Amino acid sequence: MTNNKRGGFTLIEMLVVVAIIGLLSSVVVVGIGSAREKARDTKRIADLRSIQSYLEANYSSPNGYPDIATTYPSSLPTDPKSGTHYSYCRSIDIQRYAVGTTLENASNRPSGGIAAADLPSGCVLSPAMTCANAAADKGYCITN
Repeated sequence: MTNNKRGGFTLIEMLVVVAIIGLLSSVVVVGIGSAREKARDTKRIADLRSIQSYLEANYSSPNGYPDIATTYPSSLPTDPKSGTHYSYCRSIDIQRYAVGTTLENASNRPSGGIAAADLPSGCVLSPAMTCANAAADKGYCITN
């Protein structure tokens, strides 16, 4: 008697393994996507703090806060995904300011921030955006 069995995998076994690998890789990709989103939001917030530090360091009582579009050293930080500039405005008396950005995920929002009603008098953010301080909102602004 001869045994005609060969060692190896059947087509069904191979398809099952490929399906499992595909499922696991899709879970990893989704996980990496949310980590990237959080990293971009963290960079946005760090950029706003950097702009805020620059404004505070360059404040002078008679002249108020500088216009960052013309005085910021080298180039203004930009949004890590879209490449657009962050929103900025100064009050009419140039003694207050607000800077803001739109986050990708509201759950990445740090505590604090201001609502649109708390913007300095006469301050209109450019580029236009909506500031909010509720945890579910993506607009995040800070002021002095």
